[in-house]
Amino acid sequence: YGADKYGENNWQSLDNFENRYYAALMRHLQSWRKSEKCDEESGKLHLSHALACIAFLVYNETRK
Repeated sequence: YGADKYGENNWQSLDNFENRYYAALMRHLQSWRKSEKCDEESGKLHLSHALACIAFLVYNETRK
């Protein structure tokens, strides 16, 4: 979904990487916690989006 929306591998080169993915992670977790199963825009599970954010943060952490 993200590759179609933002471009292939675009996630690797965002400015303010950690803050942006942390904020996205928290938004998806908070939505899930409020009993919203799926993201309205993508139709994907909020937990799937949260998992992707965590994977991106882990990737970034291991590249330091």
